[in-house]
Amino acid sequence: MIKRPFKASLRLSFKPIALLSAVLLMPFSGAASAEATAKQQAKQLFQSCASCHGQQAEGQAALGAPTLAGQLPSYLERAMAEFAAGKRGQEDHYAQQMAAMSASLQDEQQRKLLANYISALPSKEIQVPARSGDAAYRLYQASCGGCHGVKAEGNKALNSPRLAGMDEAYLTRQLEHFRSGKRSANSRYAKQMQMMANTLKGPQDIKLISQFIAKL
Repeated sequence: MIKRPFKASLRLSFKPIALLSAVLLMPFSGAASAEATAKQQAKQLFQSCASCHGQQAEGQAALGAPTLAGQLPSYLERAMAEFAAGKRGQEDHYAQQMAAMSASLQDEQQRKLLANYISALPSKEIQVPARSGDAAYRLYQASCGGCHGVKAEGNKALNSPRLAGMDEAYLTRQLEHFRSGKRSANSRYAKQMQMMANTLKGPQDIKLISQFIAKL
């Protein structure tokens, strides 16, 4: 009886196992490749946003562009869809720029890619001032906290965007738009915001809330 060399036997016995492992890993490899491709596509799409909102979507107050990093992807998708459909875009010249940019996206899939990419960008940790007796704190919690969160971190279940990290001028401008009705006709969420904004006692309350959120 001729015995097969031990090393050869090992090679023969391990070969099917190695082949099986390669077959099993193929779907995972394909998924990873697709994910990398999608991320690269989203990064390229984001370049049209970065010129105003910053390379890390940190926002640029001088350009009237709010921070977007860490924002809820569902809100970003909705905002881009509303701009593209003409439901938003007439509030001011900043909104007109956003309408033009959103219209350049081809479809819902591109909006989703872009929203997920922006949402995943690093955002600053929210710091809530320990001043429960402060007038601005009380006003924010009474008017905004129920929907946008105690820390203005946003609430996905309520479709309420993150506000923390946005600059005072942008927040003030949006509250004034809601109050005047410029942003009330585009959706039921905007109508809710209009009702809230009209409970504020004029510019002083708007300033208090905007300053409080901007400092978080």
